[in-house]
Amino acid sequence: MGKSKRCEDPDVQAIMDAGTESVEWVTQEFARADLRDKRLDRRLAKTAEQLAKSPASPINEACGTWASTQAAYRLFNNPKASPARILKPHWEATVARMAGCGGPVLAMQDTVFFLCAAAHKKKNALHI
Repeated sequence: MGKSKRCEDPDVQAIMDAGTESVEWVTQEFARADLRDKRLDRRLAKTAEQLAKSPASPINEACGTWASTQAAYRLFNNPKASPARILKPHWEATVARMAGCGGPVLAMQDTVFFLCAAAHKKKNALHI
């Protein structure tokens, strides 16, 4: 299944597509995952690889098949697959990479603007 075009700007779309060819980093990132069930650990790695190959796609499109989509949703609905347990190997790998830099690490943030037209119509709406 091909990647969907999600961006009108071809330069931005090219950047989005550039990092999706190889997902070896995902395998390494989640190699130490421990969801307390080896089957869930394998499903996490497979689902992460699928999502990494198509980051702008919804889960069903990224997974490619109905069976794989259902497996991803079962993973996310499993109490053993808490957000903290899913993210733990990523946090650990990030800390290890930062420690290996041998110097300062800059944490960059992209500023994103949101247009909340509906919020502006309401009296006393929260402005973002």
